[in-house]
Amino acid sequence: MQPTYFASFLLGKQGGPPVCLSAIIPHVDNWIFQNKNRKVERPTDFDAFSEQTHRLPKETLVHTRYVKDGLVAYLAIRYEHSDNKRRLWRTDVVFNTDGGRGNEVRCSVGVHVGNQDGAIVPLGDVASRPAIVPTLINNFSAYEAYPLLTTSMPVHVKDVGVLMNLLTSPQRHIPLVLITSRNADGQFIVNKEQIAEKLAGMAYVVHASSAEVTYAVRDVIGNEMNAYDGALRLYWPGFKDSDSPYRHPLWVRGRSEEIEANRGGFAQFLLRNLAKISATRAVPGVTRWEDVQRKKIQADAQTAQGEGELRQLLDCALQEGYEQKTRADTLSYQLDFKQLEIDEKQAELEAKAGECDQWRNAWVQVKKERSPSDDEATDDLRNVGDALEKGAQIYADSLVIIGSALRKETLDFKKPEVVLKALRWLATDYRRARLGEILCPDLDVSCRTVSGMFYRPHQSKVTMGRFEDDYKVVRNGKPNWLKEHIGIGTGTDPRSNIRIAFYFDDTERKVIVGFVGQHQETTASN
Repeated sequence: MQPTYFASFLLGKQGGPPVCLSAIIPHVDNWIFQNKNRKVERPTDFDAFSEQTHRLPKETLVHTRYVKDGLVAYLAIRYEHSDNKRRLWRTDVVFNTDGGRGNEVRCSVGVHVGNQDGAIVPLGDVASRPAIVPTLINNFSAYEAYPLLTTSMPVHVKDVGVLMNLLTSPQRHIPLVLITSRNADGQFIVNKEQIAEKLAGMAYVVHASSAEVTYAVRDVIGNEMNAYDGALRLYWPGFKDSDSPYRHPLWVRGRSEEIEANRGGFAQFLLRNLAKISATRAVPGVTRWEDVQRKKIQADAQTAQGEGELRQLLDCALQEGYEQKTRADTLSYQLDFKQLEIDEKQAELEAKAGECDQWRNAWVQVKKERSPSDDEATDDLRNVGDALEKGAQIYADSLVIIGSALRKETLDFKKPEVVLKALRWLATDYRRARLGEILCPDLDVSCRTVSGMFYRPHQSKVTMGRFEDDYKVVRNGKPNWLKEHIGIGTGTDPRSNIRIAFYFDDTERKVIVGFVGQHQETTASN
């Protein structure tokens, strides 16, 4: 049968009172025998603390194994059932206690699926998280170096430091999912609570409580490793800010909306991507069904009245089988890791292809909309200063350029005609979109199409407060923040880099440009 899911965690609270197996069993009992979708009658002689096999109606089997070895106890329950697609599902729930520390119970849950009639056909979507996992976490609490929850954890600006510690911690051995809301209205595109519940015990799920949180995260790890404006990002364990951004998958807003609209939504999509990888996880000290079975046979062999040589041969055979299983698990893990590397490279190629398509489409659109007079209108521009002066004259009814906006180094920028096109976009498409006269769902694409510049809607409050000279202008006695900017180029060469920062004045119904320079100051450039 194919392994499709695995989760392992410690039950209880770190440093809290011990969790007793006898308190856990009623919840497992209800999960098996009170399941509304596969309800079967509980056998009157059912006892989890014994070695039993119960064959029940609806092709259901329940096996139990229990071994006590000094202060340590091992309890394993195997639950098998079929579905309407003739698939056989096997779920192993295994507990082992560590009597040395007195308050730890490790729970491990694994799922295997196979075709019931032995046919060689695809299994289909078998990504499934057993309901017993959130049940145990909610009733007893759980942790794996850090607390595990079944709900999404909110991150506020004051919590960003804590988030960064979790993100970069070498003790984090499971993925972290960061969910962000749309900047425009603060709404989440995906069902974050459904994602957290689906990935319970297998990933940490957090959500940014506001756009300001994503700006603060950007200030620490940069935009390439960040998620914002409705995007989601999955950070694998071992994260470093020097990693390739393609190593930690990002789903931008449009893609998130598409996935959420599919059956099962983003929660099932993430579960499908993580569940199979989780099945290869090697946890030190973890106990699986086969381990308890082996311990049970060994315990029976040690107490049996028989030839000592026979017991020795039995132990050797069991040990050999255990070692073969370990080698098989290692090879399976290596194979999945190689597949992960291939998937990362594929994602990188797809991202590059998407970027090429975006620029190609923008160029085609420009060629369609470009008027014969465009080139003539920019022939007399000597530098950015000329472009600003001309833009201020042409678009005087829609655009204001503050006298102190121009930074000296910007005069070296080699394409003043691009600046004039950017001013045209601000005075026309952007302004009309802000006034509600036209519908512009993606201002970034619109700006690239007209001018070749990108558009960014926000700046970090922390950054703006620290470098006020580049982000605050006083107009009519009132301070205004330059939260939005457009620009082109990267690096430090003023000949090929420029940023134009601005805000929209609702009273004047005009775009106010307050900064035209190479880069606005940030914590990264300081």
